[in-house]
Amino acid sequence: SGFSTRKVVTRVSGRGVGLDVVRATAEALGGTVNTQSARGRGTTFTLSVPVSALITPLLLTEIGAGRYALPLAEVVALVPAVDHPAVDSIDGPAVRYRGALVPLVPLPELLGEAAAPSGDPRLVIARAGDVLMALAGTRGHRDRDAVVRSAGPVLDDNPYAVGGIDLEDGSVALVLGLGRMVAAARARAARTRHRGGDVAVTGAVKVL
Repeated sequence: SGFSTRKVVTRVSGRGVGLDVVRATAEALGGTVNTQSARGRGTTFTLSVPVSALITPLLLTEIGAGRYALPLAEVVALVPAVDHPAVDSIDGPAVRYRGALVPLVPLPELLGEAAAPSGDPRLVIARAGDVLMALAGTRGHRDRDAVVRSAGPVLDDNPYAVGGIDLEDGSVALVLGLGRMVAAARARAARTRHRGGDVAVTGAVKVL
């Protein structure tokens, strides 16, 4: 039922299935796919989608020497760290947020960045599915609407990044996948329980 430029149908091409997928995806985004053909000159495909389908609201932040972004739809709140001191729990460091213990995830440690002190340390309360996290070690927060694209080989060095956005100075800020960080935090908590024999680990936790 699709469009194909092949004259002969084979087992892997000629049925127009690939272009059907493109059209279905564009229509799902509220867009269209149009074709114009001229004999002897070729075919032009015009793909139109709403700008809102391409732009993602993000929270841009600095972690160590790097710049990162979090999907704004998954950010619940930005709260002063001084109002939410770290406590020990059987699952590792946590903070109290609205009466519940929320795992504390030190992003500099997780991302391999050097922790940079902040004059007004804040915690990013974020949600991945039904799991809340308190992300520590961020600074310089600001909202940013941007087109998230594949960061290519840069992602190979960061298992928590799902894409990147271009910044004004030509650099790239990695967009972090909160679901991946939840999995890493749970794995770290499991290792903590194993080492401690299911006994809460004690010691002060410093939030930068």
